[in-house]
Amino acid sequence: MKYAILEPNQIGLTLLARSNVPFHYWPYAFQIVSFLINKIPTPVLHNLSPYQKLFHKAPDYLSLRIFGCDCYPHLRPYQTHKFDFRSSQCVFLGYSASHKGY
Repeated sequence: MKYAILEPNQIGLTLLARSNVPFHYWPYAFQIVSFLINKIPTPVLHNLSPYQKLFHKAPDYLSLRIFGCDCYPHLRPYQTHKFDFRSSQCVFLGYSASHKGY
């Protein structure tokens, strides 16, 4: 079975083109590319992902989101008044490096 070689620069440019976010967000797109490549199985590791090889457990694909999609973060802890909006429309640009979240 033949595998396509994933080129990070092409994936990053595709993310930017499909999401319609401004080009100055390219660092976020390429950060997500490295995040995704580490979760995708590769023939070099006998169809294991780098994440799976390192942590000895399968990656969680349920938390993946589409780059540039609308998201509504929970802002309640940051509001000063109880009638302030609990969320606002934002654009998804990446995953947190310090905790499980966006």
